[in-house]
Amino acid sequence: MAGEPTALERYDWLAAVLVAALSVALYLPTVRNGYVFDDVVVVQGNPVIVREQFGEALTTPYWPALEGIIPGAPNWRPLAMLSFVLDRRVPGGVPFIHHAVNALLHGLVVLALFPIARRLAGRGWPALVAIGLFAAHPAHTQVVAPIVGRTDLLAALGTLVALECFLRFRETQEPDTGGRGRTWWLWLGAAAWAVGLGGKESAAPLLLVLPVADRLLLDRRGRELVGRSAMAYLPFVAVAVLYAV
Repeated sequence: MAGEPTALERYDWLAAVLVAALSVALYLPTVRNGYVFDDVVVVQGNPVIVREQFGEALTTPYWPALEGIIPGAPNWRPLAMLSFVLDRRVPGGVPFIHHAVNALLHGLVVLALFPIARRLAGRGWPALVAIGLFAAHPAHTQVVAPIVGRTDLLAALGTLVALECFLRFRETQEPDTGGRGRTWWLWLGAAAWAVGLGGKESAAPLLLVLPVADRLLLDRRGRELVGRSAMAYLPFVAVAVLYAV
């Protein structure tokens, strides 16, 4: 029989918030940085962002066409573009605000990872150590420090929240409800994934991760994944279709 949870296990969410706050502080020194590499083309010299054109930010390609340098690319990352435009409206000036928002998003990604870490590693110290290592891993410097890393941060945040919402829905599918579950978890997850896709197309593989999570984390069998239970994937499929269109 499992013993009583420790104080840390009972209040590990508060500890996770502290880890997330420390992860933000870790990258706050980047606010002194300027524009580097792709930042110059995508953010600093992009007329859509410089002129604060909100409508164009939602419809134009992420990579602007520069004569003789870049022919333009069809990448569509509307929420990332919109966030860059909104940054320019915040008092304090850019690129200071760009970098500060990236640091904050990194903290939110760390916090969004926590419930997944609890499932995989266990409550209390195991999950907290996992997100602490994730938060401080030097590989994230390439994402958080450059302004254009905003796309990856949005994709990661949306994907992690969407996965946890999907798992929460599955857990509400009790036998006495006929397997219906609380569908608002599904719609919240689909909305979160839409945010991730709006940040960067690298969020797309979540659609393949969901059945894997069903099998490995929730121990659902093959027949369940292709039967009525598969209806839970439909909101995410709808988001994928709308994004493709």
